[in-house]
Amino acid sequence: MKRLLIGMVLLLLAGAVLAAERLLPNLLLQPPAGEVVSEQRRLFTPHFPAAAGPTLRERDEITECRELEGYLLGVLEAGYQRYRAQPLLVDNLLPPIMRAESPQAGIDYSQTNVQEAGVDEPDLIKSDGEWIYIANAGYFSVLRGYPPSAMELHFSQRLEGEVQGLLLHQGLALVITSQWGESPLWRRPLATVQTRVVLFDVREPRRPQVLRELLLEGSFNTARRVGDRLHLVVESWLHDYRQPPLAFATAAAGPSPLLRLGAPWQRLAAAAGPSPLLRLGAPWQRLTAAAGGGVLPQLQDRRYRSGGALEIEQRPLTACRDVLLPVVPEGANTLSIVTLNLQEPLAPVRSTTLVSDQATLYATPDQLYVATTQSPFWMPGGAPQERTRIHRFSLGEQAQLQASGEVAGGLLNRYALGAHAGYLRVATTENRWGERGSDPRNTLLVLDAELREVGRLEGLGKPGERIFAVRFAGTRGYLVTFAQIDPLYTLDLSEPSAPRVVGELEVPGFSTYLHPIGEHHLLGIGMEPEDWSSEVSLYEVSDFANPRLLDRVNLGAYSGSEALYEPKAFTWFAPLHLLIIPVQSAGEPEAVVWRVDPQLGLQELGRVSHAEQVEEPGGAAIRRSLLIGREGVYTLYTLSNGLLQGADAELPWQQQGMVPLPWVEPEFWIGI
Repeated sequence: MKRLLIGMVLLLLAGAVLAAERLLPNLLLQPPAGEVVSEQRRLFTPHFPAAAGPTLRERDEITECRELEGYLLGVLEAGYQRYRAQPLLVDNLLPPIMRAESPQAGIDYSQTNVQEAGVDEPDLIKSDGEWIYIANAGYFSVLRGYPPSAMELHFSQRLEGEVQGLLLHQGLALVITSQWGESPLWRRPLATVQTRVVLFDVREPRRPQVLRELLLEGSFNTARRVGDRLHLVVESWLHDYRQPPLAFATAAAGPSPLLRLGAPWQRLAAAAGPSPLLRLGAPWQRLTAAAGGGVLPQLQDRRYRSGGALEIEQRPLTACRDVLLPVVPEGANTLSIVTLNLQEPLAPVRSTTLVSDQATLYATPDQLYVATTQSPFWMPGGAPQERTRIHRFSLGEQAQLQASGEVAGGLLNRYALGAHAGYLRVATTENRWGERGSDPRNTLLVLDAELREVGRLEGLGKPGERIFAVRFAGTRGYLVTFAQIDPLYTLDLSEPSAPRVVGELEVPGFSTYLHPIGEHHLLGIGMEPEDWSSEVSLYEVSDFANPRLLDRVNLGAYSGSEALYEPKAFTWFAPLHLLIIPVQSAGEPEAVVWRVDPQLGLQELGRVSHAEQVEEPGGAAIRRSLLIGREGVYTLYTLSNGLLQGADAELPWQQQGMVPLPWVEPEFWIGI
């Protein structure tokens, strides 16, 4: 009976939300009485499938930021009950990882497992071949790492909040953390998640100096470094500073008293242009002081000058003219792309903000793709179709919107997106319902530079299967679906208009991450659901039409690995053909080292454990591994919360040095 009542309440809420979502666009697009729409306004039809209809628009700058504020408050009103009933989800709290710098002469060390070459990502650990930098378990630490016999901790500083990762670039270390609590800076009525970026000058590694602190209102989504620029993405819940909230404007009240946003809906289809998003202008300062800082996220910038002088700037994170608004609201969140020039680490940051829902981000050296999936509540009589909107931004001094598009279905993760030769490949799963229950549909789409569909491949997987792993590599693709078995599909993507399945291999279990090693072999890590054991697989794909399983290693019943869901914990070191993965099972946590041989398969060389040196619970689980070598002799470094240990890379049981690390138990937050 209790479940039935809960279900009825959810259905009523869903109906109210859908009704509001249908009503809001009409309110937003009603021009005030007597207003003449300027022909100079640029209103564009988005590059969506014809059946989808226009959902986004763009127009020139307006003269008052109050109109932007009104739009955002309208979005809040439309979704007030929906979002009030749901907890605030702090996503992506597990730290991502980074790539190493370019190798120095005579020094070789492992590169981090990133999605795209030339696009650096944050990590727990970073090295320049001699010094090792760690941001983990509440501390930023700097150690002399090589040679391992001389390992020594030279610097350690307690960090505020939960560590999200570390980046290193030409004498700068950037440490990213998240913290949860009431915002004393902006006097918000609700608690918020804040992202902190601390820039350290590490040209003298023994004595790092803080150059700058950026405190951004919003939760950390991701960060990428391309050349000399850092692109940081934060997501912020829109804050309604009014107490109590204003009543939502209804159609009977006439044109919205809050919104004066332009032409009727019918005008959208008449024009054409490069972008279907709305750009608003005018200084933020036009908003009244009584607004309590407004509804957009804020920034506090603390710059430390020579001689100890401190400069503090506090302002909105994004100017109104750099806020992009969808015609059909995508959610009550903002997503801000913040750019910092690392050649001038004290220069002002630039940012572009999109009013959107939580997003999946994928970056290439010059483009950033933002994908937001709309997942309506299930309603009696059928399920509303799940759709994903994709926006492409160019990366430079400031992210600039280039194109927008839409596809049916949702994305597994960022690996479901892959760009090559001007085209974007997208792997989607549509959650459909049939007579026998869930009937997912898996599709691969190819989009051009304007994010218009030019090719598709439908019917991937057997009935009832959904996508569990995707990897794109040039003109090739690999895709895994799963229900009872794991079909691995090899995909030929050389012709954008005609992607096709070339080969298929069925094996038990499923993979969650795929890693090409050259053109002829593929590594994978996944699970065997019968006993929930982790497995590592080696495939041969030299005959692309007939992929073969060369070897598979089972890590024991109820075993797990961070590499199952975080590819940055998966270390492949090509010079020695070594694979290192952290493993947790019924025994003690450890890292397993294999040599990968096409003839002999996966040869285990040994295991590394920190359990004897770190007695505290949670301190001995190995998170990452790193290799540093001279003249073909390599040391394997393994990192847990409480220890950095060095060992012979090919004889991993032979320890070469260790350094205890300061650490604190991670905190976990539950939103309200």
